[in-house]
Amino acid sequence: MSGVGYAFLATAPVWPVLQPREPILDEMLVPAEVAVLVPVVMVFPVAWGLIGRTERTGRLFGLALTLLVLVWSSWTAAFGDYATPPNIDDGLRWYLLTAACVVVAGVVRDRRKVDRRWILGAATWVVGMAVTVAVPVVEAGPMPSADALLPLPPGMTVVTDEAECTPSCSRRFVVTGQTRARDLARQLGEHLQQVKGWQTQWYEFTPEPHLTCREASLLVNPYKLCGGVRVLDEWDVEVRFGYANNHNPIY
Repeated sequence: MSGVGYAFLATAPVWPVLQPREPILDEMLVPAEVAVLVPVVMVFPVAWGLIGRTERTGRLFGLALTLLVLVWSSWTAAFGDYATPPNIDDGLRWYLLTAACVVVAGVVRDRRKVDRRWILGAATWVVGMAVTVAVPVVEAGPMPSADALLPLPPGMTVVTDEAECTPSCSRRFVVTGQTRARDLARQLGEHLQQVKGWQTQWYEFTPEPHLTCREASLLVNPYKLCGGVRVLDEWDVEVRFGYANNHNPIY
């Protein structure tokens, strides 16, 4: 299992204490992201550490995995960001797919007798593949769901529902109702707060609520869902949703 230790040390370039502090702090990986990425990256070296038992083959493929980890961590620390492809998630996906293939090649070469340790390593490899599939594709961002607003309370009607990605994805509603737009905006804010669970702030000088962005459910996903309510004219109110990238704000 010494190869696993070397692979772990190869992740050092992404550790927060070793990352350069210039020029843009937002492009650095924060500790919470590193705490997720490093265990994910280590899945395939750990799988091979359990599977590979022949000394020569085990060291050869362990070294290959360690070099892959070093390439991944160095590239991520030096060039990786969430702004433009290839981004951090692309690099992670490429690494995981390559590492998975290296482990398979090692199994073919090693031809070790199946035992409990081999089965545990194989199960770890399967977990690694599941993680690979789960790595988010961060490009224009996901499309906000209409469920963020709908269904509306009685008396309100959606007259426009537009979705576009130029380049980030957003959804825009225009809502009208039985009251004037200023009152309608306040009612929509109460609906978003009480029914849809949005955290809202109100100010005396405007009927338009401020919506607090919702954090993504996965630490490796940099996007958070943001929303806004705006009075358009005497009767119509715009409600817009979009995803903001913590590293490269787009909303």
